[in-house]
Amino acid sequence: MNPFANTQNTSGDKIGGEQDRLGGFQVHNTDVYPATIKLAYAGVSAGGANSMTFEVELEGGGKYSWTEWVTSGTAKGCLPYFEKDGEKQYLPGFNRANAISLMTTGTELGATNFEEKMVKLYNSNTKTEVPTPTKVAVDMIGKKILLGIIKIATNKQAATGALDANGKKVYADTNEVRELNEVDKVFHYETRRTLQEAMAKVETAVFIDQWLEANKGKIRDKFKKVEGAAVAGVPAGGSDAKPSESLFS
Repeated sequence: MNPFANTQNTSGDKIGGEQDRLGGFQVHNTDVYPATIKLAYAGVSAGGANSMTFEVELEGGGKYSWTEWVTSGTAKGCLPYFEKDGEKQYLPGFNRANAISLMTTGTELGATNFEEKMVKLYNSNTKTEVPTPTKVAVDMIGKKILLGIIKIATNKQAATGALDANGKKVYADTNEVRELNEVDKVFHYETRRTLQEAMAKVETAVFIDQWLEANKGKIRDKFKKVEGAAVAGVPAGGSDAKPSESLFS
Protein backbone atom coordinates (compact mmCIF):
# COMPACT_ATOMS: atom_id res chain seq x y z
CA MET A 1 0.00 0.00 0.00
CA ASN A 2 1.33 3.41 -0.94
CA PRO A 3 1.84 5.44 2.29
CA PHE A 4 1.48 8.70 0.35
CA ALA A 5 -1.75 7.95 -1.55
CA ASN A 6 -3.56 10.69 0.36
CA THR A 7 -1.11 13.33 -0.92
CA GLN A 8 -2.64 13.24 -4.40
CA ASN A 9 -4.67 16.32 -5.24
CA THR A 10 -8.05 14.71 -6.02
CA SER A 11 -10.10 17.75 -4.97
CA GLY A 12 -8.88 19.98 -7.78
CA ASP A 13 -7.71 22.63 -5.29
CA LYS A 14 -5.11 25.07 -6.49
CA ILE A 15 -1.95 24.30 -4.55
CA GLY A 16 1.29 26.07 -5.28
CA GLY A 17 4.13 23.73 -6.21
CA GLU A 18 7.85 24.12 -6.49
CA GLN A 19 9.20 26.87 -8.70
CA ASP A 20 12.53 27.32 -10.47
CA ARG A 21 14.08 29.97 -8.26
CA LEU A 22 17.68 30.56 -7.32
CA GLY A 23 16.87 31.93 -3.90
CA GLY A 24 18.59 34.59 -1.85
CA PHE A 25 21.47 32.56 -0.44
CA GLN A 26 24.79 31.99 -2.13
CA VAL A 27 26.51 28.68 -1.55
CA HIS A 28 29.95 27.12 -1.51
CA ASN A 29 31.45 23.78 -2.51
CA THR A 30 28.27 22.73 -4.27
CA ASP A 31 27.59 21.03 -7.60
CA VAL A 32 25.14 18.94 -9.58
CA TYR A 33 25.89 15.27 -8.95
CA PRO A 34 24.71 12.34 -11.11
CA ALA A 35 23.41 9.72 -8.67
CA THR A 36 21.92 6.23 -8.69
CA ILE A 37 19.17 5.48 -6.18
CA LYS A 38 20.10 2.47 -4.07
CA LEU A 39 17.24 2.70 -1.58
CA ALA A 40 14.12 4.86 -1.17
CA TYR A 41 11.77 4.23 1.72
CA ALA A 42 8.97 5.82 3.72
CA GLY A 43 9.11 6.72 7.39
CA VAL A 44 7.11 8.51 10.05
CA SER A 45 8.17 10.69 12.97
CA ALA A 46 6.98 10.43 16.56
CA GLY A 47 4.67 13.34 15.76
CA GLY A 48 3.16 11.61 12.74
CA ALA A 49 5.00 13.49 9.97
CA ASN A 50 5.67 11.29 6.94
CA SER A 51 9.05 11.18 5.25
CA MET A 52 10.98 9.71 2.35
CA THR A 53 14.61 8.73 2.83
CA PHE A 54 16.87 8.33 -0.18
CA GLU A 55 20.21 6.54 -0.27
CA VAL A 56 22.21 7.13 -3.44
CA GLU A 57 25.58 6.34 -4.94
CA LEU A 58 27.22 9.34 -6.55
CA GLU A 59 28.81 8.97 -9.96
CA GLY A 60 32.57 8.63 -9.56
CA GLY A 61 32.25 7.13 -6.08
CA GLY A 62 30.82 8.09 -2.75
CA LYS A 63 27.47 7.63 -1.05
CA TYR A 64 24.92 10.16 0.14
CA SER A 65 21.63 9.85 2.01
CA TRP A 66 19.03 12.35 3.14
CA THR A 67 15.42 12.58 4.29
CA GLU A 68 12.63 14.68 2.82
CA TRP A 69 9.66 15.51 5.08
CA VAL A 70 6.65 14.95 2.84
CA THR A 71 3.75 15.79 5.17
CA SER A 72 3.10 17.71 8.35
CA GLY A 73 2.53 15.90 11.64
CA THR A 74 -0.71 14.55 13.07
CA ALA A 75 -1.50 17.82 14.83
CA LYS A 76 -1.59 19.61 11.45
CA GLY A 77 -3.45 16.88 9.59
CA CYS A 78 -0.54 15.00 7.98
CA LEU A 79 -0.92 17.17 4.89
CA PRO A 80 1.62 17.61 2.06
CA TYR A 81 0.94 21.35 2.00
CA PHE A 82 0.51 24.35 4.25
CA GLU A 83 -1.74 27.40 3.99
CA LYS A 84 -0.57 30.98 4.17
CA ASP A 85 -2.68 34.06 3.49
CA GLY A 86 -5.45 31.83 2.17
CA GLU A 87 -3.22 30.09 -0.36
CA LYS A 88 -1.99 26.49 -0.31
CA GLN A 89 1.65 25.67 -0.98
CA TYR A 90 3.24 22.23 -1.11
CA LEU A 91 5.96 21.52 1.43
CA PRO A 92 9.50 21.71 -0.03
CA GLY A 93 10.12 18.10 1.02
CA PHE A 94 7.00 16.95 -0.80
CA ASN A 95 8.03 18.87 -3.92
CA ARG A 96 11.46 17.25 -4.07
CA ALA A 97 10.27 13.72 -3.23
CA ASN A 98 7.41 13.99 -5.72
CA ALA A 99 9.77 15.31 -8.43
CA ILE A 100 12.14 12.38 -7.86
CA SER A 101 9.23 9.95 -8.16
CA LEU A 102 8.04 11.51 -11.42
CA MET A 103 11.56 11.65 -12.85
CA THR A 104 12.37 8.03 -12.03
CA THR A 105 9.07 6.13 -12.20
CA GLY A 106 6.82 8.39 -14.28
CA THR A 107 4.24 8.49 -11.49
CA GLU A 108 3.59 10.87 -8.62
CA LEU A 109 4.76 9.85 -5.17
CA GLY A 110 1.16 9.12 -4.12
CA ALA A 111 0.76 6.60 -6.95
CA THR A 112 4.15 4.91 -7.15
CA ASN A 113 4.65 1.29 -6.12
CA PHE A 114 5.69 0.52 -2.52
CA GLU A 115 6.48 -2.92 -1.13
CA GLU A 116 7.35 -3.94 2.40
CA LYS A 117 11.01 -4.91 2.71
CA MET A 118 13.43 -5.46 5.57
CA VAL A 119 15.68 -2.41 5.87
CA LYS A 120 18.42 -1.84 8.43
CA LEU A 121 17.30 1.21 10.42
CA TYR A 122 18.76 2.80 13.53
CA ASN A 123 17.02 1.66 16.69
CA SER A 124 17.16 4.11 19.60
CA ASN A 125 16.76 1.32 22.13
CA THR A 126 19.58 -0.92 20.95
CA LYS A 127 21.67 1.99 19.58
CA THR A 128 22.34 -0.14 16.51
CA GLU A 129 20.92 -0.70 13.04
CA VAL A 130 18.20 -3.35 13.14
CA PRO A 131 16.39 -5.06 10.20
CA THR A 132 12.98 -3.38 10.22
CA PRO A 133 9.85 -3.89 8.05
CA THR A 134 9.78 -0.79 5.86
CA LYS A 135 7.76 0.47 2.89
CA VAL A 136 10.18 0.74 -0.01
CA ALA A 137 9.54 2.53 -3.31
CA VAL A 138 10.81 -0.41 -5.34
CA ASP A 139 10.40 1.17 -8.78
CA MET A 140 12.88 3.91 -7.88
CA ILE A 141 15.69 1.49 -7.10
CA GLY A 142 18.50 1.59 -9.65
CA LYS A 143 17.17 4.73 -11.34
CA LYS A 144 19.38 7.75 -11.97
CA ILE A 145 18.81 11.36 -10.96
CA LEU A 146 20.75 14.62 -10.91
CA LEU A 147 21.05 16.20 -7.47
CA GLY A 148 21.87 19.84 -6.82
CA ILE A 149 23.71 19.38 -3.51
CA ILE A 150 24.87 22.34 -1.47
CA LYS A 151 27.32 22.66 1.40
CA ILE A 152 26.09 24.55 4.44
CA ALA A 153 27.85 26.08 7.44
CA THR A 154 25.67 26.17 10.54
CA ASN A 155 25.89 25.96 14.32
CA LYS A 156 26.93 22.70 15.92
CA GLN A 157 24.61 21.71 18.75
CA ALA A 158 25.51 20.31 22.15
CA ALA A 159 23.52 18.80 25.00
CA THR A 160 22.50 21.37 27.63
CA GLY A 161 22.17 18.83 30.42
CA ALA A 162 18.41 19.35 30.59
CA LEU A 163 15.65 16.96 29.59
CA ASP A 164 12.36 17.76 27.85
CA ALA A 165 8.89 16.61 28.93
CA ASN A 166 9.50 13.25 27.23
CA GLY A 167 12.80 12.68 28.99
CA LYS A 168 14.92 13.39 25.93
CA LYS A 169 18.10 15.46 26.02
CA VAL A 170 17.74 19.13 25.12
CA TYR A 171 20.28 20.49 22.64
CA ALA A 172 21.26 24.09 21.93
CA ASP A 173 23.38 25.91 19.35
CA THR A 174 27.06 26.51 20.12
CA ASN A 175 29.63 28.81 18.53
CA GLU A 176 31.31 25.87 16.83
CA VAL A 177 30.76 25.51 13.10
CA ARG A 178 29.18 22.39 11.66
CA GLU A 179 29.28 21.71 7.93
CA LEU A 180 26.60 19.61 6.24
CA ASN A 181 25.01 18.93 2.89
CA GLU A 182 21.45 19.42 1.68
CA VAL A 183 19.67 18.64 -1.56
CA ASP A 184 18.51 21.97 -2.93
CA LYS A 185 17.19 20.95 -6.37
CA VAL A 186 16.60 17.78 -8.41
CA PHE A 187 16.96 17.42 -12.18
CA HIS A 188 16.02 14.69 -14.66
CA TYR A 189 19.05 12.55 -15.47
CA GLU A 190 18.76 12.33 -19.26
CA THR A 191 17.19 15.68 -20.15
CA ARG A 192 18.67 17.73 -17.27
CA ARG A 193 15.29 19.45 -16.92
CA THR A 194 13.49 20.37 -13.71
CA LEU A 195 9.95 19.11 -13.11
CA GLN A 196 8.69 22.62 -13.81
CA GLU A 197 10.47 22.71 -17.19
CA ALA A 198 9.03 19.32 -18.10
CA MET A 199 5.51 20.43 -17.15
CA ALA A 200 5.96 23.54 -19.28
CA LYS A 201 7.25 21.30 -22.11
CA VAL A 202 10.55 23.18 -22.31
CA GLU A 203 12.63 21.23 -24.80
CA THR A 204 16.08 22.31 -23.64
CA ALA A 205 17.06 22.52 -19.98
CA VAL A 206 17.89 26.05 -18.87
CA PHE A 207 17.56 26.24 -15.09
CA ILE A 208 20.33 23.75 -14.33
CA ASP A 209 22.92 26.04 -15.88
CA GLN A 210 21.48 29.05 -14.05
CA TRP A 211 21.60 27.08 -10.80
CA LEU A 212 25.23 26.12 -11.36
CA GLU A 213 26.23 29.63 -12.32
CA ALA A 214 24.67 31.04 -9.16
CA ASN A 215 25.76 28.34 -6.73
CA LYS A 216 28.77 26.30 -7.75
CA GLY A 217 31.82 26.85 -5.59
CA LYS A 218 30.09 28.73 -2.78
CA ILE A 219 28.95 27.96 0.77
CA ARG A 220 25.54 28.65 2.27
CA ASP A 221 26.26 30.32 5.59
CA LYS A 222 23.60 29.65 8.24
CA PHE A 223 25.96 30.19 11.18
CA LYS A 224 24.66 32.55 13.85
CA LYS A 225 26.80 33.78 16.71
CA VAL A 226 25.51 32.72 20.11
CA GLU A 227 25.88 35.64 22.48
CA GLY A 228 27.78 34.88 25.65
CA ALA A 229 29.60 31.87 24.21
CA ALA A 230 33.08 31.58 22.76
CA VAL A 231 33.39 31.75 18.99
CA ALA A 232 35.18 28.83 17.37
CA GLY A 233 35.87 28.81 13.67
CA VAL A 234 33.26 31.30 12.53
CA PRO A 235 33.06 31.03 8.72
CA ALA A 236 33.79 33.88 6.37
CA GLY A 237 30.98 35.64 4.47
CA GLY A 238 28.93 33.27 2.42
CA SER A 239 29.32 35.06 -0.91
CA ASP A 240 33.07 34.55 -1.13
CA ALA A 241 33.86 31.77 1.04
CA LYS A 242 0.90 10.66 -11.97
CA PRO A 243 0.53 11.68 -15.63
CA SER A 244 -0.80 9.89 -18.74
CA GLU A 245 2.69 9.86 -20.17
CA SER A 246 6.11 10.55 -18.76
CA LEU A 247 6.98 14.22 -18.55
CA PHE A 248 10.57 13.32 -19.29
CA SER A 249 10.15 11.08 -22.36
